Amino acid sequence: MSLAPPGWRFEMTFCIPRKALSRRTMLRGFAGAAAVGIALPRLGAMLNGNGDAYAAGDPLSPRFGVWFWGNGSIPEVWVPGSTGVGESWALSPQLEVYAPVRENLTVITGHDVKVGGSAHKEGPAGALSGRPQNGQGNYAGPTIDHMIADLIGGDSPFKALHVGVSRATANAAGQAINYASSSGENTPVMPEYDARALFDRLFAHEVNSPTEGPNHRAFIRGHVLDAVREDIHSLNRRLGAEDARRLEQHLEGINELQLRIQAAEDGGVEACSQESLNPADFPEVVQDLEGSAGEAQNLAMAQLVTYALSCDLTKVFLFQHGRPAAHYDMSNIGINVDVHDNLSHQEGGLQPILQTAMQYWHNQGRVLMEMLQNTPDGDGNLLENSLVYATSDVSFGRTHSVQDYPILLFGRARGAIKGNQHVRRPGANVSEVLLTLLNLYGANLTEFGGGGGHVTSGISEILV
Repeated sequence: MSLAPPGWRFEMTFCIPRKALSRRTMLRGFAGAAAVGIALPRLGAMLNGNGDAYAAGDPLSPRFGVWFWGNGSIPEVWVPGSTGVGESWALSPQLEVYAPVRENLTVITGHDVKVGGSAHKEGPAGALSGRPQNGQGNYAGPTIDHMIADLIGGDSPFKALHVGVSRATANAAGQAINYASSSGENTPVMPEYDARALFDRLFAHEVNSPTEGPNHRAFIRGHVLDAVREDIHSLNRRLGAEDARRLEQHLEGINELQLRIQAAEDGGVEACSQESLNPADFPEVVQDLEGSAGEAQNLAMAQLVTYALSCDLTKVFLFQHGRPAAHYDMSNIGINVDVHDNLSHQEGGLQPILQTAMQYWHNQGRVLMEMLQNTPDGDGNLLENSLVYATSDVSFGRTHSVQDYPILLFGRARGAIKGNQHVRRPGANVSEVLLTLLNLYGANLTEFGGGGGHVTSGISEILV
């Protein structure tokens, strides 16, 4: 997997060695008491001659993700001025940041959340689960990440990954206003905020020591590549030149990621060193009204998600950049007032300061999408072979509107989505998008949703 900076691109051709390589091949070794395992990206040696299936004939299934941000959009500068595919439409001012991934971007406007409910809760409930919030302000059923993980994630080492950037909360009760994921009714899933903990989970597959304390974490203080050096040399002897180059890029990316996380910890960067929280221990939200949305945290989580997807450790992820109604700390870009209270609800006009904050958030989203796009995968790249559903908790935050809801799709789902398109369907139900996504991944549903979110048709315009 290439974890090169956005803008770099590595082309991939297919070079089959004397013997095909199993898709489950890993680099293994030991560091102290910990067994280290490094998964591999989809090398040409694992694929058929066309690169569109595994050598054994198994299809390359598309991946799915959710990217969620708090506090909505500003519809006047969010909605593109024209519709269509290709050059017939232009990015709006708020969406210009996504120009590098435009070919893999679908903008969907005009849809409304129709489930009803209270502010900042009805939006996530409708846009993520298709059902109204229940009486406790919680999700009444699973969110889209869990529904699709049930369809495609069962054979992955990790059925789904849930990661987060900012801990900033809404300072309000109810799970639908504080989480973007729920595995069912009243069962929210807290994202992993600790990049180190996620690194451990992805690389230390077996641990022969207690799961806490210095023995468990000692291996990570050294370079994980040192623990698998012998396996690297052995594998290289089996690979063609192109796959060897691909493997080198993959390992360089892992080394760079580990060094970044280690430097953040040594330098006291809180965003990359906070301890992971167990949702069972914290059934209510941990209040953090100064939750930063730092670039280091965002980049580390983007790299870890990209690694996991590229190596088939998971097929599904949810990336919670910020919670619904998030009181982001934006002091890192010179905004020293409460983004939610002072800007989203009180700034006048087209809210230029809030627009600056939103551009920053979406630039962090671009980092993930461009990283996926720059990562070769099979006969294309990882973004082309995935679909990422991006949305928020409101449409226009100042009025708590849930009409003309912000919805973006990144990727092509292995050619099933047209891409480079703006579709506008005024008054349509957001649940139609969810139904379309579920059926794209094999649900074969004729209806979906509950209450005002119930629908019997999808959105065919985006499909090839």
